[in-house]
Amino acid sequence: MCPASTTAAPASERYRHFNIGRQQAFLAARRSAFDGSPAACALGTEGGMLTVHFLAGRRPPRAVENPRQVSAYHYPKEYGPRSPTFSRAAVAELGPGREALFISGTASIVGHATLHHGDVRRQTEETMANIEAVLRAAAPHSRAPDAHRIDALDYTVYVRDSRDLDAVQQTFERFIGPRSAGAREAIYLRADICRADLLVEIEAQNIVTIKDAT
Repeated sequence: MCPASTTAAPASERYRHFNIGRQQAFLAARRSAFDGSPAACALGTEGGMLTVHFLAGRRPPRAVENPRQVSAYHYPKEYGPRSPTFSRAAVAELGPGREALFISGTASIVGHATLHHGDVRRQTEETMANIEAVLRAAAPHSRAPDAHRIDALDYTVYVRDSRDLDAVQQTFERFIGPRSAGAREAIYLRADICRADLLVEIEAQNIVTIKDAT
């Protein structure tokens, strides 16, 4: 996951500049900026110019796309001169007997268009529907698909307007269960999201032990 924080310019414009730099960095390193890109998440926050966190390994993760959405690296030019460089999720081996699932920042987007403008509850519902679709798409890539349950993931929930927190939390917990591990451990943050019409974005991860690993 790659959270980014910037200040001083409109959020949408900052995100476009970030995508230009990110894609150029992949191309300069002779890495694919398209099919097979890593999972990622980029948000604007109120502190600092830019903060990047990343995980690296010796073996590439298995990229996962969402059949409900156009792959980010195929977005049309209306979203900027360079497409975002990330997959919707990735399955990674963490050594013998351990596997990680990383779900990129996910929002109320179907195809490439934002849905439910101005309605934070319906945007949260659509976001969770996309996470459900990603989990189904990730299953064939996983050695432990039953372990990556929607109620057991570690979530970070980004909310554009702090006044929407209660509505987002109630809707989110309706999908995963208010007493689930995912609900208990979820982190809620106020953040600027990549599109001005998106009110909520959710990322998730999960690390499991594979029982039949040798």
